[in-house]
Amino acid sequence: MNSRQYTFTMHDAPASLGTVTEFENTPVAVAFLAGEKMQELCRRFGFLMLLSQNLEIELKMCLNYIWIVHQKNDRRARFEGDPDDANFNDLIKMFRQELDMRQPGSKEIIDDLHEAKNLRNHLAHAFIYPEGRFFDFLTPGGQNKVADEMDRMMNILYPITALVIHVRSAFAAEVGLTPDAMEKMNRQWIDSMDDARKATDEALEELNSEESDGLRED
Repeated sequence: MNSRQYTFTMHDAPASLGTVTEFENTPVAVAFLAGEKMQELCRRFGFLMLLSQNLEIELKMCLNYIWIVHQKNDRRARFEGDPDDANFNDLIKMFRQELDMRQPGSKEIIDDLHEAKNLRNHLAHAFIYPEGRFFDFLTPGGQNKVADEMDRMMNILYPITALVIHVRSAFAAEVGLTPDAMEKMNRQWIDSMDDARKATDEALEELNSEESDGLRED
């Protein structure tokens, strides 16, 4: 799988390191390509990572629409800062400022957002490397244990992402970006791309035809 070599030196390195290394050690991640069960865990891991990234992006979009709606109605947003420059934790703080925290449901939403953030960090930095954890992947019982853990993660990440999308859609609709309007814009964009691609193909075809005619005249 490895197709690269590195030439390098290190300070105070052992002599066995050498200067040109052909890697023989296999990364732990390769084990997830072995067998249907491990491949399924790998697929689900990837989906959970995408879902957690989806949540962070939706929070940014949601807060931007909230800001636009406030501006449209001559109000100031309750949160401060630019969502596009904020990290996950700051996005949650911004979103919290737009909620009525006197309601128990608001606290539950913020708690779930923090848990989702922590799950994202766990997936990115510690999913396979806690002490002894990798051995869970080597037995059917351990693989089932990991699958159950992924189910619990899904039960947190999916509902809170869907909720943020719902809030974002509601605020977007206030400025005319209803689902129907978004679908129409997407269709227009696709049509414009098709037209541009067709025009490019026709131009290239005409150019090639002119070059062929020029070669025959020579």
